[in-house]
Amino acid sequence: SAEAQSRLAEALALRQARPVESAESYAVDVRLLLMLRPGAEQGLVPELRRWVDGRWVRVPPLRERLEDVPSLVLQGLDRACRVLGRSPLGVDEGAMDALIAYDWPGNVEELGRVLERAAEHAEGTVLRFGDLPALGRSQGGDALSGTWGEIERRALVRALEGAGGNKSEAARSLGLKRTTFLDKLRRAGVEDRTPGNDGEDRPAR
Repeated sequence: SAEAQSRLAEALALRQARPVESAESYAVDVRLLLMLRPGAEQGLVPELRRWVDGRWVRVPPLRERLEDVPSLVLQGLDRACRVLGRSPLGVDEGAMDALIAYDWPGNVEELGRVLERAAEHAEGTVLRFGDLPALGRSQGGDALSGTWGEIERRALVRALEGAGGNKSEAARSLGLKRTTFLDKLRRAGVEDRTPGNDGEDRPAR
């Protein structure tokens, strides 16, 4: 919120912070990292923006740094196995090649979802190509590969991510009513996993 941003800017300026509902402050010496979607910096209050203007670092989308995919796959697969409560999985060459070949329009978030679904279906101790859900262009260049349910789910996810989490805008991009879009999200099992999300629309990118 704007109020929280202003309080943060004040703490940075004074190097003093005060707990909520407390009259006592304490000294702070911190390095602040803000992670924002493109264009979101315009939503910062002026007193906070002055601390970060000119210091932005662009994080390239995953399709521009495919060399990072192997390490992200291992990290994401480890996380997925812990969440699912199953034994750790390795990755065979065919599965890894497919993951590297895909252009990841949904970035790291999409990779995480793919790995979680794959870990759910994998048998044994190694993740194989057949355990992966359809990956659009990585399978013969056809973005319509897979079952109808998988195709629709990918369309919903891409619309939601393209709208920066704004469900109303995502629905409009697909020519759907918001209520219809929400129902399809529910039926497809698509969840917004943004920390602190309360189900409301977030500003689009």
